[in-house]
Amino acid sequence: MNLEFLIILFIELKIGPTRIMTKISLFITLIILSGCNTKLNEKLRPHLNEIIGEDLTISLIGVAPVKKREIKLPKIPDYIRDAKTLGGFKGEEQINLGVIPKSKMHKLNIQFIQEAYKEVRGIKVGNSDLKKWSNALGQGGTREGLYRALVLDSNYYKLEKRNIPLTDSTIDFASYYSKKYMGNELARETLERINFYYLKRELTDKSLEIIDALSMNLDEVYDWYAIFSVDLATKYPRIWKFKIRKNKSIEFQRRWAKGVPIQMLKSEILLKLNRLINLLNS
Repeated sequence: MNLEFLIILFIELKIGPTRIMTKISLFITLIILSGCNTKLNEKLRPHLNEIIGEDLTISLIGVAPVKKREIKLPKIPDYIRDAKTLGGFKGEEQINLGVIPKSKMHKLNIQFIQEAYKEVRGIKVGNSDLKKWSNALGQGGTREGLYRALVLDSNYYKLEKRNIPLTDSTIDFASYYSKKYMGNELARETLERINFYYLKRELTDKSLEIIDALSMNLDEVYDWYAIFSVDLATKYPRIWKFKIRKNKSIEFQRRWAKGVPIQMLKSEILLKLNRLINLLNS
């Protein structure tokens, strides 16, 4: 007698009006449970609850498993925003405010400033700029603001005017990334004509704007970041130095994103994109 037949028989017997029918149902249930897997247990759970109650059902087959929320890439929203406009993320200042001690945040800010100058501009930050930006971030300035300052000044404008074409590897990545994460694939013909520094700014700006546009639903922000991070960790495992960036677990990346201030999440996006494009185009 197979399990499927016993389940059908059990469901039919439980409808019976007498105690004998209930006892028979319970007996069959115990037979089924002796060799039943989790999937079949959950199929039986509502019927057991009806006959013997939730407490006894739990004692027999355990607590119902918690369904994991599916992590999937959200629909990419329409974004039309001036790149010079700051503060587009709704209520970001209050998200995980103070979760990182000031002393540790100071060290992380120093690390970010050094990385940003290297990956965005390709230069080493000077002591005066390091001190200036460290003070600014410590007094409430944003990492996104530092990034904007680096790409919207006259020096970066000059870099965008230089003849620095994209490699095939960079073009392939930009085409893939723009289609999947920006919802608007950049044509290869276009990519073959644009400057390396222009591409870095364009992909980074649009990615940050998308995060702002998703801010009405934080779950979508964390999902986008987790999938993006795992994608880069999987496809380009050798270029990341830090364990957090190497981690290929989508659950880990989502937990990390959910546990830090939004400015840290944004800074990881811009650093990862700039570092990757730098290496692909070298």
